[in-house]
Amino acid sequence: MNVEEARTSEAGSNRPLRVFEKVLGGGLGVGNIGVLSSRHGTGKVAILTLIAIDKAMDGHHALHVGLGKSVGDIRAYRDEILGEVEKSLDIFDRAEMLTRVERHSRIHTYGKGTFSLERLRQTLTFAQKHADFSPDLVEISNWPDFESVTREDLEGLKTLAKDFEFEVWLTAHTRRTTHHDNRHMPDSLARIEDLLSVVVALEPEDRHVPLRFVKVPSGKPPEGIHLDFDPRTMLLRWR
Repeated sequence: MNVEEARTSEAGSNRPLRVFEKVLGGGLGVGNIGVLSSRHGTGKVAILTLIAIDKAMDGHHALHVGLGKSVGDIRAYRDEILGEVEKSLDIFDRAEMLTRVERHSRIHTYGKGTFSLERLRQTLTFAQKHADFSPDLVEISNWPDFESVTREDLEGLKTLAKDFEFEVWLTAHTRRTTHHDNRHMPDSLARIEDLLSVVVALEPEDRHVPLRFVKVPSGKPPEGIHLDFDPRTMLLRWR
């Protein structure tokens, strides 16, 4: 099975990430922010990577923004997950899959303390003008710190996303001591909830990490969604 066949076959159309589009009514949407929330080491970055891979395999442009890591390190991690995706979808033409993902995705990194929204705007402008690359999705790992981020920062990010017509996925780190409300929304996100369109909480159990859709655009979190992240394979799976 090649990549195109995987997209149109039953296996491809029922890839676990399709649940995001179903639950969110077609996806996150231009100018909107989605957040994956959990403690360290529970799979947030892996899921961000899966989202970007899924977008690229469908022919949409995805930009991964990394802070404090090299492009090589991020690409190696992505390729590790790609290997698991390949096995999961029974894709035998690995070269075609890699070509598609490479064609439709980019990685850009910033050194510690050098990231800003203005620098991201410059990066996006350069990519658009000189590389003919305009992302449909931007995912940023390790920014912002939701304990201290200002409304101005998030409003600026939303403006940037609208100006360049992309959706944004971020990660929020919590601790065992973090207080959550009765919806499982951490306080750090609840205080700026109106600026977030989607919040997904990862809640680690024994050998798997269930995903809880805490906030969705329709307002009421969906029922009957049983989606897990498997740390051993670094894939999302139905339970």
